[in-house]
Amino acid sequence: MEELREFVWKHQMEAQFMLAYYFEGNPFLFTLDMIIGVANKVNSCYDAIGCGANLGGYLLSELSYPKMDSGLAAVIAVHVVESVKNHDAYCGGETKAAILKDPNNNHPSFRIFTKEEVGGLVKIVSEMDNKTKKQRNKIIQKALLKPATDYFKSIKMPVRRYDVPSKIKMPIRKVQVSAIEKALQDSSK
Repeated sequence: MEELREFVWKHQMEAQFMLAYYFEGNPFLFTLDMIIGVANKVNSCYDAIGCGANLGGYLLSELSYPKMDSGLAAVIAVHVVESVKNHDAYCGGETKAAILKDPNNNHPSFRIFTKEEVGGLVKIVSEMDNKTKKQRNKIIQKALLKPATDYFKSIKMPVRRYDVPSKIKMPIRKVQVSAIEKALQDSSK
């Protein structure tokens, strides 16, 4: 095992892989890490690997559930990958997607999406994200406002609500105008 680790480091082959398959009608998911040379069984219906794994794992934890419809799962997977690519400077490239199905259900056991099909999923995700972002933020803010206000009252911390006008009009004082006029006159001399 130590030889493999040294070989991987020496040849800069640090990589992680995800392996999904069915065995006796049950789905299995494993992650493989070339650095430590170990396969780990994933004990949930999702996982994320690579430098964007923390953000990807968080998003998947919010959006995924066991026995989810495979079409919805594919769209959510693309949404997560696109979100991570948009927020992690080290993530990028072409998004690829596939669906693995139980081979015993008389359907093809896997379906790899074409570049155009993934592009269609990316479009769906982007449109949904843009349409619902303000609504999601309002729901979260509304849900947090009362508990946060109550909490700050309980710890005797004053909280002020600030309404910021879209255009701030500041009164110019006569003294400021006089100073500006004087400066302009001095600079023209």
